[in-house]
Amino acid sequence: MKFVILAKAESTRLPGKNYRAFSGTDSLVDVLIGKLLAVTPPGSIYLSCEENAKRTVAERYGIHFLLRPRRLATPEVSLEATVQGVARQVPLGLGDDLAWCLPTDPLFAEFREVIADWRRVRAAGHDSLVVAYRDDSFLVDEQFEPLGWRTPPLPHSRQLPAKYRLHFPITITTRALAEETGRWIGDRPAWYVSTRRSIDINTAAEFQLARLACALQQEDAACLTV
Repeated sequence: MKFVILAKAESTRLPGKNYRAFSGTDSLVDVLIGKLLAVTPPGSIYLSCEENAKRTVAERYGIHFLLRPRRLATPEVSLEATVQGVARQVPLGLGDDLAWCLPTDPLFAEFREVIADWRRVRAAGHDSLVVAYRDDSFLVDEQFEPLGWRTPPLPHSRQLPAKYRLHFPITITTRALAEETGRWIGDRPAWYVSTRRSIDINTAAEFQLARLACALQQEDAACLTV
C-alpha cells in the first residue's frame, strides 16, 4: 500500500493551513506524517503539493515528494480530477492500493485499525474504504424540514436514525478506482465507523479549536501512561 498525503500549499478559506505551526513548530502535515511513520515505512509515503519549496518537508522525513500540477490545486478543479491526476504520478508497485490522507483532522489516530480493516474488506471484494463518524444531531434540510424525525412529539436524541459525517482523514482505494475514475467511494465501498472525537479544519476558528483539542488529547494520553 502507498500513502498519499494531499496537502496544498494554499487554502482559500484559511491560507497556508496545512503548513503553518499547529503543535509547537509542527504543522498539520508534520503531525500527519508522524502518525503515518508509526504504521508504515517512509518509502511508502508520498507528499503531494503544488509548491516545490515544500519538497524540504518530505526530505526532512525521508518520504517521497510529488510536485502536483498547479491546475490540480485550484478551487475550480474537482476532487476526482485531483485524485486521478495524482494517482497517475505515484509509481507503480505490486499490489499497491492507495491510501489517501488529509491533514485536516489532526484528532484522527486510527490508521493502524483502518489498514487492518482494509485488508479484511479488500479480500471480500470491496474497492474502497471510507471513515465515517456517527452524528446524533437533530438535522434539517435547506427547507428546514426534519431529516429522519418528526414533531410532535420531539424524539429523544438516542431515538434518532443513524447519520454519519465524512471528513476523509484516510480513504483507501484500489489503484484502478483512483486512476480510472478519481473516486474515493467506489461501487463496493466499505465503511470504518469511528466513535472518537473528530474535527474538520476549514477556518481559523476551527484551527484554534483543533489545537486545544489536540492538547487535551495529549494530556489524556500522558495521564494513561503514568
